[in-house]
Amino acid sequence: MVMLSKKNQFKYVILEKNGITSSPYLHEYTQAYLFWKKTWKTIFNDVGSPEAFLIDDFYRQDLIPAIIFRNQVIACHLSTVFDFKNPVVKEMRYFSIFDGALDWVQRNSAEKVLSIEFLAVHPNWRNQGKGFSFAETLISLAFELMKQKQIGAAVGVTVKAAKVDEMARDLSCAVLSKGVKRGNLICDIMGQTLDNVHPPRSRQVVEFVEYLWSHHENSNRFKHLRKVA
Repeated sequence: MVMLSKKNQFKYVILEKNGITSSPYLHEYTQAYLFWKKTWKTIFNDVGSPEAFLIDDFYRQDLIPAIIFRNQVIACHLSTVFDFKNPVVKEMRYFSIFDGALDWVQRNSAEKVLSIEFLAVHPNWRNQGKGFSFAETLISLAFELMKQKQIGAAVGVTVKAAKVDEMARDLSCAVLSKGVKRGNLICDIMGQTLDNVHPPRSRQVVEFVEYLWSHHENSNRFKHLRKVA
């Protein structure tokens, strides 16, 4: 169980691809990549669809929000900001499994949509006891990011075996499409709008989200700096 008295050992960092190679956060970005690669390559291999794992799915992302504990990435997800004013967006591979769910996105977004993709939590941090979840914390922080950037809607392809779809429903997300497949993974597509965001039910998650967001770091705020050996 995460002890709120020790919350200062955690930090939430938003790693932006733009400018990352000249940022002091390049190490964290690389660490997040290696963590994501190990997690999701294993997931797709375990369900017999290794072809569904693509490195491009990491590189194309605008944002890599990560929770770090004592300088180690322990949880992250990937996010792209899709601008639906661009006619190319709806034909991108990411939306190829959306079908009717894409209509919801176009109806409910204020032009821009935040994807919440490939959520990963280190196995040592997945079972923190009743009333706390790092996955729920990450999703709730993604909604704070939506508010900050004034993005009208968020979408995610949630893996049913991991019960992320249930967690998303608990956070007032709408079910846009059920039983879609990403490789051999059975998923539901979920959506959330900026005006429908509700806090988590767990007070512990609420307090942890508030702490991490109030102290969050963004790699682009420091892009003019260089690491000193």
